[in-house]
Amino acid sequence: MKRPDFRTALWLFAAAFIVRGLPASSVFSQGTVFLRDGDAYYHLRRALFAIENFPHALVFDSYVQFPHGSKIIWPAFLDTCFAILLWPFVQIGGFDLAARAAAWLPPLLGALTVVVTWAITRRHFGERAALWAGGLLCVLGGHFVSSRLGALDHHVAISLVSVVLLGCTLRMLAGTARRRDAGACGVVAGVALLIWPGCLLYVGLALAGLATAALFAPERQSAAGRWHDLAWVSSCAGIVVAPFSLGAEWPQWSSMSPVVLTNFQPWLLGSTAALALLSARAAARAPFGASAAGRVAVFSSAGALLLLASVLISEDLTQGFADAWRWLGKKEALQGGIMESQPLFVVGGRVSGYRANLQLSPIIYAFPLLWLYGCNEARRSDAPGPRYFLLGWTGVLLAMTVLQKRFLDAFTVAFAMQTAVSVEGLWRRSGLAPDGIIARLAPLAALAVLFPLHANYTPHIDNLLRAFQDEPLRLSTYHRADRILNGVSRWLRTYTPTTSGWLDPTERPEYGVLARWSTGHLIQQVGRRPTVTDNFGDVAGAENFALEQRFWSAPPHEADRILERLGVRYVVVAEGDPFIDYYDNRSMYRTLFRRDGSGVLARPGEASTRAAGRYRLLMESIPLGERTKRPFAKVFEFVPGARLRGRTTPDTKIGLSLHVDTNRGRRFSYRDRMKSGPEGHFEFVVPYANEGGPDWLKVGERYAVRCGLATHWTEVSEQQVRNGETVRVGDPCSAAHGPVQRRKRRD
Repeated sequence: MKRPDFRTALWLFAAAFIVRGLPASSVFSQGTVFLRDGDAYYHLRRALFAIENFPHALVFDSYVQFPHGSKIIWPAFLDTCFAILLWPFVQIGGFDLAARAAAWLPPLLGALTVVVTWAITRRHFGERAALWAGGLLCVLGGHFVSSRLGALDHHVAISLVSVVLLGCTLRMLAGTARRRDAGACGVVAGVALLIWPGCLLYVGLALAGLATAALFAPERQSAAGRWHDLAWVSSCAGIVVAPFSLGAEWPQWSSMSPVVLTNFQPWLLGSTAALALLSARAAARAPFGASAAGRVAVFSSAGALLLLASVLISEDLTQGFADAWRWLGKKEALQGGIMESQPLFVVGGRVSGYRANLQLSPIIYAFPLLWLYGCNEARRSDAPGPRYFLLGWTGVLLAMTVLQKRFLDAFTVAFAMQTAVSVEGLWRRSGLAPDGIIARLAPLAALAVLFPLHANYTPHIDNLLRAFQDEPLRLSTYHRADRILNGVSRWLRTYTPTTSGWLDPTERPEYGVLARWSTGHLIQQVGRRPTVTDNFGDVAGAENFALEQRFWSAPPHEADRILERLGVRYVVVAEGDPFIDYYDNRSMYRTLFRRDGSGVLARPGEASTRAAGRYRLLMESIPLGERTKRPFAKVFEFVPGARLRGRTTPDTKIGLSLHVDTNRGRRFSYRDRMKSGPEGHFEFVVPYANEGGPDWLKVGERYAVRCGLATHWTEVSEQQVRNGETVRVGDPCSAAHGPVQRRKRRD
């Protein structure tokens, strides 16, 4: 066993931690904390909930999928661990200090992943390969993205637990495993599943590696020992995961679905343990157990019979396999659209190597050759087991990452390790002198190859310098939009009525907020308001997701029914909707965002669109950039609306208008237009009160109801708007009734 090298480990940890802390100026800004994305905000919410309600975790959240609530698809284990780490900060400085501390957890776990990668490589493949693997992982963008400051997500924990599982498996394959080694490997496998059920891929690779070692062991006794190791690993993993998965019920998945924690994980691990014990007995006693072919026959036939019996006994198992295929095949509406579900070499719907270069460097194009060279090295090695397993692990993750970028976090670690091992083998085989010209030029060549990675870091370094010089930060469009939506969420928290149940599972919220699904987690944590949809998309609730999608494209009268059905009081609409090109001029998206709720006159061949009379603009944000004056986001309140009713000449065009000054001083005219009925009746639903409304909203003193050149003025109170009361309006076409003002004709 090699002596510990604490100095190198410390240097690697410090370097990785500093690199991952570079976004500090953009994360800690404007007196608050800007986390990486919506998922980070929800992990923080669950951690704070666990602190407030210890020992209970947030399993069912009434703030998700309002008004129904939803069981959270993520296991609570990781967020409970976050809660334990953040508890002292809550006691010292409350939730604000805890949020700042939470932002540093990803760099901490990321730096630890680098050190663990170095230690595993050093143990099995040598000092030089270990140093190269650790150094490469320090700077690879694929790991930086998931472990940088503010990226509080399960992906950073997946990187760490997957490489620990890889190390445990390599240790068992390197020689005769002890029972405690197998137990540790099983515990790590169980913890991986508790962090993310998708870690079943990594657990499956570890079990497959151990099974392969048992199948092709040179001796009968060695094979039996390997089978017992596999049984012990599976049993320990099953013991860890069973309390959290057995009997779990999900409305959208079967009881044997591998997508979430269900009976599937204990069944798989228990079945693997049973097969391993059966194979161990056959290897030790049966005549055909002495050969690899005999062991393969026993294992495959017994496994097929067990699978067939399980399918016949449990219909849910077949449905569980269908769930897994639907998830991998991106059949859900959300899975097919989010970035992490896209192929590695696809950017914006087109084939491109931009993201691969940015996150893995151009080495990715030479990696297949390095992988093949690693196969050659394994074939020549006296102890090929660990080398072959690393190759298999990396090859499978490469294939999965090419199909879906969600596996990039774990693949980047394996990529760094395998690249370092293969390059070290080439260096050793070449016999180059350490002080030769090629050795001296090697660092320059490495810098040239890794140069595309600089784009991950130079914007953050530039912003650090700008912050030091008290200059405005230079932010990407995505980060500017995120900051604006963060401000909108804080506005909701400050200026809208508080809802119950944010950290109290016994209470139910009084109303909900409808916004784009990608803004949901941000509003739930920063705004402390429940939302109809969120970043879980249709995975947590297909019905709400479909209703939210339909709301933006629906005409006002249909949109009203959707909000009434869902109990929504506020609507947040923002620029940049991905389906904006599919929304016609009558859609709610264009009505609210483009026309502030006003109606639109008919175009040739089209029908006029009435105003969204139950939506009043409460707040609008700053523009996204300097080249536009249009607000990026707006908040509307859904109110019953006062009903202005009157009677005039039949089949006459009646118009309504009101000047409104927004919170940013922009003035617009709220307008509606209709034609009176056959008996002369007309009705306008209006959302603004001329008196008694929100203090920051300035509106005209009276509504103008026009008929041709005549105008009738009428006032509406806040009570009438809130209660949906009827306000009688005189005949706007008659100068003899009510206060009427005649407009002069233009020459």
